[in-house]
Amino acid sequence: LIHFYKRNMSSKERPENGFEGRKGDFECRMLIPSKMAGSIIGKKGANIQMLRSEYSANIKLPDSPGPERIFSVAAPDAELVADIIEKTLPLMFGSEEEEKEEEIRLLIQTGAVGAIIGKGGHQIKQIRELSGASIKAYQNCAPQSSDRVVSIKGDRDTLIPALRLCLQVLVDNGQRGTSMPYDPANFDAFFAHEYG
Repeated sequence: LIHFYKRNMSSKERPENGFEGRKGDFECRMLIPSKMAGSIIGKKGANIQMLRSEYSANIKLPDSPGPERIFSVAAPDAELVADIIEKTLPLMFGSEEEEKEEEIRLLIQTGAVGAIIGKGGHQIKQIRELSGASIKAYQNCAPQSSDRVVSIKGDRDTLIPALRLCLQVLVDNGQRGTSMPYDPANFDAFFAHEYG
């Protein structure tokens, strides 16, 4: 589940570590099952530290009391964000031994979801055709947030091209409206099927 937007903070707001809040960074938030978190983090944090070091990116996976957690990636541009997520897929789903369907869920500001769908559904249809992946934009926002789920399903050869196309649409259109990011602590099992 990825929440994607361009960070635009003043130099006074930037922490000294240099990564979080770098002016112009793009941040993605992906909702993942809590059981995947250990594989991404690695023993004593080895995997997530390797990704941070290799890409000079701010990558976080904070704990959550619910069944899902937020995997957050902030990097200078959308292409680099997609590269990091591509590198993370084997950690999330295991080594690709066969062509199996996998799913990543983007969490996108509701005002920007319309750009991915496009007029009359044209844009989302084009992304499906170009990538070969199955894409669904849920109508309802996640609980107590302004984020909506855009689900991408397919094998690994289709997931990343679809992700790159979605991110490019967001880069071209920007974020619209007030942002109230989803907190996985507000997970609602009863309504989960309605918001993704």
